[in-house]
This record gives sequence, C-alpha cells and structure tokens, in this order.
Amino acid sequence: MIAGFVLLILFAGIAVRASTTAMAIVAGGLGAVSAALAGYVAKTFIRSQEAAAMHLRSYFDQPLELSR
Repeated sequence: MIAGFVLLILFAGIAVRASTTAMAIVAGGLGAVSAALAGYVAKTFIRSQEAAAMHLRSYFDQPLELSR
C-alpha cells in the first residue's frame, strides 16, 4: 500500500513538472495505475484481515457453544 502511494505521489510530481504534454499524459497514466495497485493491495489486505478475524472469533466462540 505504501509503495503504491509513494508511486502515486512520484508520478503526480513528474506530471506537474513535465515539459511536454506527452510526458504529462504518461506520468498521469502511470499514477493512475499505481493508485489502482495500491487500492487492490489495500482491498486484499482488508479481506484477509476480516477472514482471519472471523476464524479467530469462531475459535473463541466454540467453548461457549459447547458449554450450552
């Protein structure tokens, strides 16, 4: 996530300082790709964390269900 964010900032800076229109378009496109990469990694991490939390909750709920 951090790498994607750093790349986004880097490419935004390159796009702002670009001397030609083509360079600005390429830097903007690469910035969009890095933003999509950061979003994908973040979404994957959050889903993984939610699944781990669900498994952990079921692990700790099992003794309670058994005692009933």
